[in-house]
Amino acid sequence: MKKIHILKRLNNVNIRNKLLFSYILVVLLPVLLIGLVLTLSMMEMATERAMYEASNSVDRVYGRLNETFKLANDLFGQFNMDTNLERTVMTRYQTVNEVLDAYSGYSAIMNCTRYYSREIEDIKLYTYNETMLGSGQFIIADGDIYGQTWFEQARILNGGVYWQMFNNPIRNSKHLSLTTQLKGAIQLKPLGVLVISIKQSCLTSIVIDEPYETILLDDKGIVLAAKKVELVNKKLDMEDLKILSDMPSGIHEIIYGDKKVKAIVRTFLPSTNNKEFRIVSLVPLDAITDKVTKSFMLGFLIMMISFVMAAVLFIFFANSISKRVKRISEDMHTVTLGNFDFLPSIEGNDEIGQLSRDLGVMVKSINDLIKEVYVVNMQKNQLAIRQREIKLKILASQINPHFLFNALEAIRMRAYCNGDEEVAEVIMLLGKIMRRNLEIGNELVFFHEEVNLIKAYLDIQKFRYRNRFNYTLNYSRALDNYKMLPFIIQPIIENAVVHGLKSVEEGGDISLKAEKESGILRIIIEDNGCGMDEEQMRYIADSLNEVEDSVGQHIGLKNVHQRIKLYYGEDHGMTITSTLGKGTKVEITLPAEG
Repeated sequence: MKKIHILKRLNNVNIRNKLLFSYILVVLLPVLLIGLVLTLSMMEMATERAMYEASNSVDRVYGRLNETFKLANDLFGQFNMDTNLERTVMTRYQTVNEVLDAYSGYSAIMNCTRYYSREIEDIKLYTYNETMLGSGQFIIADGDIYGQTWFEQARILNGGVYWQMFNNPIRNSKHLSLTTQLKGAIQLKPLGVLVISIKQSCLTSIVIDEPYETILLDDKGIVLAAKKVELVNKKLDMEDLKILSDMPSGIHEIIYGDKKVKAIVRTFLPSTNNKEFRIVSLVPLDAITDKVTKSFMLGFLIMMISFVMAAVLFIFFANSISKRVKRISEDMHTVTLGNFDFLPSIEGNDEIGQLSRDLGVMVKSINDLIKEVYVVNMQKNQLAIRQREIKLKILASQINPHFLFNALEAIRMRAYCNGDEEVAEVIMLLGKIMRRNLEIGNELVFFHEEVNLIKAYLDIQKFRYRNRFNYTLNYSRALDNYKMLPFIIQPIIENAVVHGLKSVEEGGDISLKAEKESGILRIIIEDNGCGMDEEQMRYIADSLNEVEDSVGQHIGLKNVHQRIKLYYGEDHGMTITSTLGKGTKVEITLPAEG
């Protein structure tokens, strides 16, 4: 009851106030609510997007770093199998010239350093052979070197790879380096400690272009590379970042520089002898939220301005619509009083203007309806009269009286001369045709009944003309129960025998083919008779579509064509093609479902 009461009260509110109320309820409040929800969603999406970009950044850094590590490992494998290197290092030299000759014959280490100069800072082999000389490729491991931790660790691992920060005493610089004890490929004896140092610029280039602060840490917490260059080669002792040294892979929230940041961490093992290295991407949350907040404030300001402008425009249009609705209401009231001399009084192409014009059309339609009904009834009467006329013509032209006379005369002469059973068969066929002719009505007949009539007719004609022609009937038994208008095919067959084969003494051929195709039943009758020239074809084509009564040889064809169109519609009918001296083809199209 309360709901009905509210609806009644709303029905009493004028359209202008209803539109204003609907604007507040349907536009203003939902947009504000949606704006709030979208802002929260944008913040969440921005955070997720940043996390996604940071994760991709970490994956890119890992991929490029892994390629660099692989390059160093490949070089180590290459030198490990280098027999020339083994021979050079294992030879005991007697003179300086022998050493220099050996060095001039081996330059693989220097060549690799030059070739991979973008990634490799230096390649040195700290050899145990004291008979060699220190050079760009080889350094003699003396007592000071033996006492260094990195050298001793490489010897202990005995061929195992270990990545660490290496302090180059010659260049006085630190580089991430692969260190390992190199063994000969033939004698399997230690050749020395191989040190392959990675260029710092190579590591920096891996992280410098990433969107967020990215740090590469070794297993001791030393910064190998970072966007902030001042952090490189330093241990993360700051309270903010010290925690990163032990963080597992994943996304963590930490405080960095008094701000909340998301730390995306990925751990990996550069070798089986190292502990976990880490790639860390730091995403500041305030940078994300600041962008969203600025966008929201700008959007909110624009939205408020839009609301005020929309409200002003809405009130203007509400008043305009209210006036137009009031005018059309007055016009409709005039029509209800019985005034059908109505002309639209509201201009415009909107719904109200269209409604006013439709009201005018409706009033005019009432006056035109009686005339239309009268015209339709007249057309129906004309159609019924035309159908009766066509039926009379069909009955008059079903079977040519000359054909009946000639057939009976031939049967009589045949019986007189031969007196065999063939005469009885022909008389029976003639009886079928005459009985079928007498029984014709408005009802549809089965396809097989039409075929039986055609066979009877053709057998009688073959009896008359003997070897003058043969015929073939090609159709699917599935068409037997197809219902169709009577006497649609027989006049075409008769026309083929009487006119098409009139000049053929022997070897004539008549064929009938029926098949369903693309929703159409096609019935094709062909003969190999005299055919027609273009002038005859045009005459027949024109006569088929003539509405006026006519007389002549082609009344049967015309009746068939027009009966099909009257019953099945304009999309169906009969088409004739012919070539002079070669024959004629008639195609009848009917609906696939009779």
